Amino acid sequence: MRTLLFALLLPVIASAQVSYPMITHTHPVAVQRGKTSPVTVSGAMNFAETTQALFQGTGIIAKVVPDKKADKTARAVQLQMTVDEKAIPGVRDFRVAGNLGLSSVGQIVISEHPVVEETAKNDTRETAQTVPVPCVVAGKIEIAEDVDFFKFKAKAGQTITFEVFCARIQDRIHDLQKHADPIITVYDSAGRELAANDDFYFADPLVAVTFKADGEYFVQVRDSKYDGDPRWVYALAIDDGPRPTHVYPSGAQVGKETTLEAVGTGLTAKVNAPTTPGVHEVILDTPRGSSAPVPLIVSSLAQSLEAEPNDDITKATRVTLPCGINGRIGTPGDVDHFVFTAKKGVALRFEVKARRFGTRLLSSLDSVIDVLNAKGAILATNDDTNAKDAALTFTPTADGDHILRVRELNGKGGPTFVYHIEAETVKPDFSLKCDGDKAMIGPGGSVAWYVQLTRLGGFTGPVQIEVKGLPQGVTVNPLTIAPGQTQGLLVLSAAADAKLNAALVTVMGTPPALASASSETEQPRRRIT
Repeated sequence: MRTLLFALLLPVIASAQVSYPMITHTHPVAVQRGKTSPVTVSGAMNFAETTQALFQGTGIIAKVVPDKKADKTARAVQLQMTVDEKAIPGVRDFRVAGNLGLSSVGQIVISEHPVVEETAKNDTRETAQTVPVPCVVAGKIEIAEDVDFFKFKAKAGQTITFEVFCARIQDRIHDLQKHADPIITVYDSAGRELAANDDFYFADPLVAVTFKADGEYFVQVRDSKYDGDPRWVYALAIDDGPRPTHVYPSGAQVGKETTLEAVGTGLTAKVNAPTTPGVHEVILDTPRGSSAPVPLIVSSLAQSLEAEPNDDITKATRVTLPCGINGRIGTPGDVDHFVFTAKKGVALRFEVKARRFGTRLLSSLDSVIDVLNAKGAILATNDDTNAKDAALTFTPTADGDHILRVRELNGKGGPTFVYHIEAETVKPDFSLKCDGDKAMIGPGGSVAWYVQLTRLGGFTGPVQIEVKGLPQGVTVNPLTIAPGQTQGLLVLSAAADAKLNAALVTVMGTPPALASASSETEQPRRRIT
């Protein structure tokens, strides 16, 4: 079975809740690795008496700057964030915690390049703020009709990529009522438009420009509707190094060396895939230097790559199941076919992993998949099971060759329309989720937390639930979800003398028969982290 990771934070705080803080924005929203930087975390409710910050992943710590004001109501908290020089760049979730409870999720962008804060009065080319290349500009689209201009120098033949992190950050923010839709435009020194982009990564733009002459140029950031809001923070990454938008193939087998195309750069690189399944951020060692991080799907399955032309069933690429299938809808109207041998009554599952809102999977593909018989008749079809990703389960009624067809819903295509498909027999399996993203406990108190179990592929057995990483003084009851049951109750209890604390924990489910296996690789589990 596969190990599935779910984004879930379960902090436990030994203090009574009054009104926990709700983060709406952080400014500056980017910090440079290898540096200690001041940031202000703002929002609703009360940030007074904040004592600590908790970060997704490793390499980031923060100190709370004490608020010397006597007022016990604060709409923001000051942090000094220190980022390790080896921390992986990208967007990280975080929360703050204190006497009033644990906050909702906030986000911070980790940059390998210097971070420059936007200055006031940069609404025209004449007043544009000068910035270096490379850098990350931390700004705000703070009022209606706000337009931000930045001036930079480029050399003939130099390629510079401009990418905005804004809407992706807001998508994770709780209770932000309206969201930005940023757009980028690049101009020459005379104000002539050279390039523009909107909605490359869902609502966030990205554009790469190769400049024909030495000189000064401008990049503009604004909302596409000319709207604005003080909470609309953004990070504008200006990068003259290789900045791939995707990799192709988009999947690799665990631990295997794989040659990847750095989509959008014209470069390729070899990588050794990580040794654990899941979506990983990898850095490519290219002839132009190390790339920006880019997502790679790592699977325990052997991998297959489409062979063009495979636009009709007579030229379908043969694959042997189970496997991971990697392909690309490379041009508008492109259709990919894969032929596989199936056995009567043996159920198969095909799941596309390409474009999922709120995740790092940001292919341009809106996939549709069909299973056909050898004559081309459709036996099963699906669209949009997981966001824009298709998935289906198919049980053959006869032995022999069948065809898997992959297409783009709207007939589009291009270099960024990459996909990975998990293709394997249906096996007994399960997934877990919990009914909340946090638990708050007072000293000597307890709180109930329900675990929801979804049984897949005919799985009927018991599942033993563990909670790892609890703070000192907090305990949890043993729990095994019995056969036929779909939920269980965890009771988290704090000792009477438990101290104020918060932690990120892992909830893990394991069939009891496997719990005594001798190594981690022998224990198929489902984890919520």
